[in-house]
Amino acid sequence: MFKKETMFINVVKQNNNLKVEYKKYINNKEQSEDNSTFLLDGDILPDNIVQKLNNLQNENDLSYISTLLLSDTTKLIPKSISPKVKDCEIINFNEIYDIVVLKTTLFETQNYFGKTGVDYIYSAFHIMNAHIQKQNSKNELLFFIYNDRAYILIVDKNSKIVYNEVVDLLTFDAVKRTHFYEDNLEGQKLFDELYYLELNELLQKILKNFHESQKEVFIQKISFLFALRNLTKEQLTNLSLELMLKIDDYSVDIHDELFTLSRNTNISKSFIVPRKKKKKRDSRYIFVFILFALMLYGGYKIYNMIDFRSLAVNLNLIEAKKNIQLEKLPDHILNNSKIEERVKAIFKNIPQSIVINELTLTSNTLELKIKSKDSENLNLLKTALSSIYQTIETKKLDEKQESDFEAIVVAKGEIELKDIIYGIFTKDYLQDELFDKDSIYEQLKILLPEHSIIKYIETYNANKVEVFTYSVNIIIQEPKELFNLFTNINSELYSITISKPILMKNRDLGIEVDFIIEFNQLKN
Repeated sequence: MFKKETMFINVVKQNNNLKVEYKKYINNKEQSEDNSTFLLDGDILPDNIVQKLNNLQNENDLSYISTLLLSDTTKLIPKSISPKVKDCEIINFNEIYDIVVLKTTLFETQNYFGKTGVDYIYSAFHIMNAHIQKQNSKNELLFFIYNDRAYILIVDKNSKIVYNEVVDLLTFDAVKRTHFYEDNLEGQKLFDELYYLELNELLQKILKNFHESQKEVFIQKISFLFALRNLTKEQLTNLSLELMLKIDDYSVDIHDELFTLSRNTNISKSFIVPRKKKKKRDSRYIFVFILFALMLYGGYKIYNMIDFRSLAVNLNLIEAKKNIQLEKLPDHILNNSKIEERVKAIFKNIPQSIVINELTLTSNTLELKIKSKDSENLNLLKTALSSIYQTIETKKLDEKQESDFEAIVVAKGEIELKDIIYGIFTKDYLQDELFDKDSIYEQLKILLPEHSIIKYIETYNANKVEVFTYSVNIIIQEPKELFNLFTNINSELYSITISKPILMKNRDLGIEVDFIIEFNQLKN
């Protein structure tokens, strides 16, 4: 598969402890992991931790630091009203909600990592959302306790979030300031009693108010999510009896969740954009660097004079003359599902000892530029692809080389995929307004990953449908991110179709993907 080496570093602060956990991946396979735990005294990242993080980053050019907000007071706001929120950073959370955080709160976390930098910042709600998806939670109140705060979500029978809240909880320091006791053991016992009573009252209040306002949703159970266990099994049992509700409890490994979020950035968006990664350079090559910069500048000047439509025609990305007649909007889910399943089938049939350097998928042909461990693996690839293509031809670039050689594979004649049920669009497309090419461009910038390069190519007439065509270039870390992009596009209520060819190339920063995207709208 595509080869790259990356380091993911999680830094999680829990009260007075800070844990650093890091994993090294080669070719998306975990190679090593380690962790360190530090005691904190103050609100500034200590120099020894700064040195530790910077040493880790210096080991690998593609190092990413992830964390949770230090002061997590985020809110989930319906998308219909989120644009009205002021002084906040607003990002997409799911199809219904955006998640917002005060810019000053976000700056606090960024400033904490001022000497090391940080790439991904998430909220506790991101952790909870991952749990909902894994457990398929329904008619449930979820209660996540993290850093003396309770993060509360309620989901309906369709696993849709219908309520969210963040509540500050009682702390041991607060009990010490307001109560008298003879020793710490007695103080801890008093705190446990008060803490339990507070949670009981809080849950009863939330349940009462929610059921009074939401008649159509009935909560059937409560799930406690613990990063550190705050309640005993006996307390949870007593709480279940008093509330007359089933209570389940789950241990949450925040580091595992952060690794998943940061390695699959299309699952949930971070509050910040990752830092651009720069390779360490030898000063002896400064002349080459300057020459390259001058060439880049010249390339930029030429780039702005390119006729992207002519270029797309020459590269066979689009036809010189369109002769498509559409009586209605094309089913974008059906179209995109066929392409997505074809790409998945290709990757499924790639042996582990084959590394893909380039992939080109056209309407009826697949071309791969690969590196194979040996001829046996090349033959395995040929056999595997024969289940989805009629003819397969392979050619080694150096016929004398017997191991770790490069080769070209060309497969022609698509065979219909077996046991695949393609998705279809079953709703009504939004047709409340007509968009021009600039408005569509702005919408695509929101829909597609950060730093996508989007270029308008042309608009063509397809009888009753007007089709706006754009070329897209993105960088992903693994093929799964492309499939997540398909899912995001398919969730839209507009006919947005991805077209072949799809080109994928192995680059230093990840996998470069080029494709055509078409926005279809009915004529007025």
